[in-house]
Amino acid sequence: MLNFFEFLHKATTKHIVSHIYLLSITYCCFFLFISSTSWAQTLADGKRDPQENVNLLQFATDLTSFVYDYPLAFHGIGENRLNQPEDYKAQYYTLELRQRLKLLENFYLKFQYEQRFYNIIEAQPGGVLESGQILGSESKDLVSRVGASIDFDSRDNRMSPLTGGFYNVSLLIANNLWGRYKMIDLRMDLRQYFALSYRSVLGVQAIVQSITGEAPFHMLAEIGNSRSMRGFNTGQYRDKKLLLVQTEYRFPIAGRIGGVVFSSVGDVESDFRNFDWREFKSSLGVGLRYNLFKGYRAKLRLDYGISNEGDRRFYIHLAEAF
Repeated sequence: MLNFFEFLHKATTKHIVSHIYLLSITYCCFFLFISSTSWAQTLADGKRDPQENVNLLQFATDLTSFVYDYPLAFHGIGENRLNQPEDYKAQYYTLELRQRLKLLENFYLKFQYEQRFYNIIEAQPGGVLESGQILGSESKDLVSRVGASIDFDSRDNRMSPLTGGFYNVSLLIANNLWGRYKMIDLRMDLRQYFALSYRSVLGVQAIVQSITGEAPFHMLAEIGNSRSMRGFNTGQYRDKKLLLVQTEYRFPIAGRIGGVVFSSVGDVESDFRNFDWREFKSSLGVGLRYNLFKGYRAKLRLDYGISNEGDRRFYIHLAEAF
């Protein structure tokens, strides 16, 4: 993985200026609000903010930034699938800034700014990505989106809940006034957790996503990642509409070690009218969990997933898949 500043150095001067300007504003906002909230402690211990029930109107800032640099495979988009996937290597970072406003008990309004810089640094010679035919395959692709979401969050713990639910509806908009693309991303994420016995829980998640307009391939709805449809290769299926349901049973084994059994069913299409349940993809798998800190639910996740097409993937991550 490249050093973050080395990565920025390789971008164009225009991108560098915009990145530095954005990061400066972001971190100023971050330090301004972190002094008046217990946000950092919430991340550290995975517990709900102890002040959330004190003030009805409450602000909290959530800043996340990721930098990736690893090999991937492009399988095509929708029905235009390639006979053989093309290997490519990309580096990108994602910066997300969210501002949360508590409206009522367990109800939140969030405003979000997101920026993704995506750069294909190595593509298969003579392939569709190298030719630039696929939207988003150009080098130094920058996408900026703004939006808002409504959340209902009654989980007893955000990192590893035993009870409660999380219901989210979000809308993100990219416009060619401030970027290359004009697109709308509407997403609904519904989660419910049922405590079956001491420290064992059944989690259920449903995701519906709809993208309209011009979206780069790397921001389309996808089947296959570390959080859903585990077992499929990353982005093995991509399109503008997504329907997905997954379940996960988590149970204790011994001490800080726990186990999981999970399954997923879903598909992507260009239009909701094209979905056919007989063509839905599925995956299942097992995993282990290790509680990193005694008394808190911060967990190391190890999962092994198998798709209905015979693909197998192994995942190592922090925190639960959902």
